[in-house]
Amino acid sequence: MASVLPSLCIREILLDLRGEWAALHACILINRHWCIFSIQELWRDPFSLCRDRAEKSRHIQLISTYVKCLPPTCQEVNDAVATTTPCAFNYFQFLSRLSTEEVLFSTRFWTKAAFDGQNKTEDTLFKVLCQQFITHSNIESVHLSRIINIFELPGTETSLARVQRFEYDGYLPELLDSAAKISRDIRQFRLFLDDDCDEMNFAAQLIRSQRKVQKISLGCCEMRFHTLWESIAMHAETMVSLRLSSIKFEKQQPFSLNALDNFRNLEELGFDYCNNFTVTINEFNLSSFTKINKLSVTACKRFPAEFLIYVTRQSKERMRQVELMCVGHFREVVESCMRNCQRITKFKASIDTSQSQHVIDLLKNCETVEDVHLNDTRLMKNWLPSRFLIPPAIDGNEFLKELGKVMPSTVHTFRYNLNWDFSPESLKEFFDNWRIKKLNVLDFNLCNFISDEHLEVVCQCLGGGRLRMLSLQRTLMSISEQGIEKASKEIGNIMYSKSFKWYGEDLLSDYE
Repeated sequence: MASVLPSLCIREILLDLRGEWAALHACILINRHWCIFSIQELWRDPFSLCRDRAEKSRHIQLISTYVKCLPPTCQEVNDAVATTTPCAFNYFQFLSRLSTEEVLFSTRFWTKAAFDGQNKTEDTLFKVLCQQFITHSNIESVHLSRIINIFELPGTETSLARVQRFEYDGYLPELLDSAAKISRDIRQFRLFLDDDCDEMNFAAQLIRSQRKVQKISLGCCEMRFHTLWESIAMHAETMVSLRLSSIKFEKQQPFSLNALDNFRNLEELGFDYCNNFTVTINEFNLSSFTKINKLSVTACKRFPAEFLIYVTRQSKERMRQVELMCVGHFREVVESCMRNCQRITKFKASIDTSQSQHVIDLLKNCETVEDVHLNDTRLMKNWLPSRFLIPPAIDGNEFLKELGKVMPSTVHTFRYNLNWDFSPESLKEFFDNWRIKKLNVLDFNLCNFISDEHLEVVCQCLGGGRLRMLSLQRTLMSISEQGIEKASKEIGNIMYSKSFKWYGEDLLSDYE
């Protein structure tokens, strides 16, 4: 019975439900034992729900709860806030991920609501909340920016010494210097660094001071990249994930991909918006890249396709996720995936009409695909400076019909972010051709031709609770409010554009 389940079992169940807010709320009601563990899980990262839902009321409710938990010693805040009923739990103690930017954002909403639009006590309350998190929480992950150097707060020597995930968005070099003296067991980094000599040097020092770095996502200026790379290379044996972003290497000094040869345990490798690479394939060790299960390249200029082909050949059936966004020699890379990586579970690509057949061929060949994400290359290349503009629609009827014939029944997520026009009749034929068994998420973002008639087809084929989420961001040119409301009765969640409003209570935590 649920009432006598061991604590370890309950924790495992709740871990599996992580991000499933409605399910976790339901677990609170089972009994007192379940309630205690469920509350801990719900409050480990409560700001993420505010971030995902983007609803002002949630920010206000969250900070109101934390204010009720403040001790009497926080006189500077308690004097400005009316006395409230104390909470059943000290919710500060459950937080495991601290984002100073999210805390400030929610605090700003709360102070404006509490003081009739005036930002009284905003800065004071923000600092008090951060101090309470430092004092009471078991923080495992931090997301920091130039707002505050939390490592200067009392008690960080203990509370932040156990941080294992470190995210930093730049412009506060001294924060990195302070972190290097306190946090020595960081396993995951996500760093976006400014063109600042001190910042780059402190970041290199922080990486170098860690015991066992496993994952790094790095965006920085090319001029001082070599300083950081020396520190990263020190962890070559333990690194399982590496992603480089927005690094514009000079044509005269391109980044040699052969430098990755010593990273023998890499499982994930990604490059986003970087320029100028070089590679000499025959210089790689025979065991290089044999453990790679995720390969991602997005809009990189002068990126050697032969490297991608080599990695897919080396990884073989270990490869599970392939993301090819604005990649040169697309056909050759896809053909290599078809020959060597037949157990792919996620395929994401930006395509134009000349590449649509290659996608169909791959899906026909890989019967284990679970997540298919197709982007419009025109959006990636020509429309990138204005991500809210949508390129003109082109005819996608035949492509969609053919896609339905080869789409594996294992697919649970399908994102069609192409402004390739198709009729409701073609959509019906697409669903009829596709032997749908597990589809949970259907995404027609950027398809500004979607109409009420299209929604009726979706409800007819996937209604009755079969579809968990339908996303229609920036598609409302031809959809009426009545059409959305009618469809919401058949589909769990509908996310649509303009105000990014949600229909439905459940929220998919992995929505990108």
